[in-house]
Amino acid sequence: MYEDVMNKIKDYFLLDTEQPNCYLIYAPLKTILFATNKTGANAFLQLKNGNILPGAEKILEVLEKSKINLLPSNFNKNYNADITICPTFCCQLRCLYCFALGGEKINDLSLNASKAVIDLILHRYSLQKIQSSRLIWHGGGEPTLAWEVLKKTSLYHRQEAIALGIKPQLSIVSNGVWTKEVRGWIIDNFDRITISCDGPSDIQDRQRPLSNGLPSSHFVYETLRAMAYHRVNFGIRATITENNVKRMPEMVRFFHKLCHPRILQFERLSICGRCEESKIQTGSSEDYIKYFKKAFEVAKDLDISLVCSGVRIFRRTNYYCGVGGHAVCVTPEGFLTTCHRVDNILHTLAKELIFGKWNGYQYQWEQKQLERLQNNLSVNNFDRCRDCFCKYTCAGGCIASRVNPVEKQISDEHCQIIRELSRFRLILIAKERGLLKDIKIKEEVNYHEKGTRKSG
Repeated sequence: MYEDVMNKIKDYFLLDTEQPNCYLIYAPLKTILFATNKTGANAFLQLKNGNILPGAEKILEVLEKSKINLLPSNFNKNYNADITICPTFCCQLRCLYCFALGGEKINDLSLNASKAVIDLILHRYSLQKIQSSRLIWHGGGEPTLAWEVLKKTSLYHRQEAIALGIKPQLSIVSNGVWTKEVRGWIIDNFDRITISCDGPSDIQDRQRPLSNGLPSSHFVYETLRAMAYHRVNFGIRATITENNVKRMPEMVRFFHKLCHPRILQFERLSICGRCEESKIQTGSSEDYIKYFKKAFEVAKDLDISLVCSGVRIFRRTNYYCGVGGHAVCVTPEGFLTTCHRVDNILHTLAKELIFGKWNGYQYQWEQKQLERLQNNLSVNNFDRCRDCFCKYTCAGGCIASRVNPVEKQISDEHCQIIRELSRFRLILIAKERGLLKDIKIKEEVNYHEKGTRKSG
């Protein structure tokens, strides 16, 4: 019985709420959250540390009486046929931090190669297992600059998916510098649109200037206003650097006034690509945590969902993203990769993550390499994540960042940010659902031979 208790709680974690005598116990695999006081927390820790207690089988049962269930969630074992196409390195912008040095190369993916990867993905699994297929346009460069390829391939994807009984979905991540024609077609045809924009004009124009050095904000804001006017499903992704880390609450208010987005994604800068030339920095992790929390409260009041990758308490997964072989991305040069950041053969991870290439007629790829990725890149294989309560939500973070020599230096900061913001979100949920108010501040929990307690 004692071994059963120990096995049950190995993936349970104790969190300090910073409220006197109130603690949370979080079970991410079961998406369960429950509360206890200090005595209950101490008993839980003793069990967690392998100490035998009287009535051990009763302790967890008693604690769980105050549990709440988070949103239902399953491991990502679906067989959705998703594909990301990065069709070009061309770009109208020269962002200070572009991972792919967008605009410095002119390679474009051919229409034949683009259509062929659709066929490959739609037949990757048995048709009985596939429910949907999402085509995501991304870059590298700005995907709308490969306009004919984007438009014709999108229509081809829809046609072929429907013919196979698969639900097609169309998404794009773009800089938002669009012509009127491009804007109209995307509004009419895309299911999900993400626009990259770093905030008010002084930030946007500094970090994301046009290729000629002139401001880009006017063009991007026009696109965002159009998204709002036509009520499309869109969100905004902002890169947070030393220039805007303290302005995150202001940015939330700015975007709300500009276009009323439902989702904002504030991502801390990854030091790679053009950062070496521009010397742009992240700002401190303490500032990111502090001002993200403030921005979150502002967003909540404005009915906006503010997110950042890694803080995903309503999700369980063994993989941070699709890098473990679940994702398929094709680069402008026709490489098949599981990470859009690993887009050329000179990348440190090229041998691991690039698993195929277009040869002018067809894609040649290695299924066994994908299977190895699934085995090797599961968070269960990461020693540094073994005892972290974010293990099955963050799932170890970005693989490309971890192997970057510069970013390795700030990996501990990234973990600090993810843990603190995840704890922040869990505490807010516990308060919103009344979990903490049931904890008696002064009354102790007594565990004796019977393994019972007076109150929670």
